[in-house]
Amino acid sequence: MIDKNIGNSWLNRFMGKKEMVFQNIVKMIPAWFNSNLISGVRALLIVPIYFTYQEGLYAWVVILFFLGLFTDILDGVHARYYHQETTLGKLLDPLADKILFVGVLLLIAPDRLSQIIIYTIITLEISLVLLAAVIAPLIKILFNKSRQLGANNAGKIKMTLEGIAVIILMLGLNSAPVAMVAEIILWLAAIFAIISIVLHLSLKDKRSGDTNQEGPSTIPQ
Repeated sequence: MIDKNIGNSWLNRFMGKKEMVFQNIVKMIPAWFNSNLISGVRALLIVPIYFTYQEGLYAWVVILFFLGLFTDILDGVHARYYHQETTLGKLLDPLADKILFVGVLLLIAPDRLSQIIIYTIITLEISLVLLAAVIAPLIKILFNKSRQLGANNAGKIKMTLEGIAVIILMLGLNSAPVAMVAEIILWLAAIFAIISIVLHLSLKDKRSGDTNQEGPSTIPQ
């Protein structure tokens, strides 16, 4: 049986190496180009992705999508390196992810995936936004219970699966078997999205135990 501490130690070393690599990249970015602007760039990438897809430049679609994934890591490292972690940043980061992913999904999937999986994924992504913007504040007002929303492991797995599914679709644009694999992966992503929502709704009562001041809700992953 593998020692859990060994696994955690390896993961921590890997994450530390990744952080160091991206910090070196961050140092080359002008100071005024902060993490929120990087998140904004990620959301706006859907525009050139749309036009390159319409022109049939599928290689550029893949490159631009990978650029979006790259900025998803970069903005977090940038915020930590310059100590610029803000509530606005915590809102923009996952919102930019959702704009990019849903935009690409609507662009490349309608003729290749079943409508039910497309609408299921989009509904779940909208639900995660509403969870932070409407449901969590409402529950806090009505029941005086709250929890800091953000990323959890289920949400991270969901995002990873969604990214893999989109990349698979991009690399096999005219292949029915590839589309089937992508759809299966998206159904798995939907399951983890539901788990993520359930975890976020397992609210902690701040009146008992935890006395830390609660900040504004952020969009969960």
